[in-house]
Amino acid sequence: TLRASRAAMVAGESVRAMDLLRDRLDHPGTAQDPLVRADLLSTLVIRARILDLPVDSIALTDEAMALLGDEADERRVRVLVARVQALVDQGSFVEAAVVGNEVSLLAERLGMVGAVAEVRTIMARVLEAQEDLAAVEPLALIHLLRCRRDPLCRSRLALYHL
Repeated sequence: TLRASRAAMVAGESVRAMDLLRDRLDHPGTAQDPLVRADLLSTLVIRARILDLPVDSIALTDEAMALLGDEADERRVRVLVARVQALVDQGSFVEAAVVGNEVSLLAERLGMVGAVAEVRTIMARVLEAQEDLAAVEPLALIHLLRCRRDPLCRSRLALYHL
């Protein structure tokens, strides 16, 4: 379903792409893997935003997060990216900063350069929307706390402040 939906999007058939996703979510069948459902949900959220279609992004990403295990993998990154964007769209900037930091660090650790760039772009919008440097404080504090345990991160932080 994900491949067929992606192909429909590439072919310019966005309505068909969304219908495929919604149909699979509405009629999962008995053998649908929860992780596949999480992929479908996060893809639906991301594509609905691209196409400016109304969906309850927070509820959909909540469900996707509940389906994920504790595995720190690319699937978690995709779901968290959708979550960050949903939080920004809702105006929950502080929570978006926390989730954005989490997904940024995970994506970087997994070598997902495109996801890191996407999250940084979203986080720039958070700062722009806030128009207040105080909005950066929760994100910076979390980042500093995590950096205390990671020598590579401490080195990057030191270079950044040179």
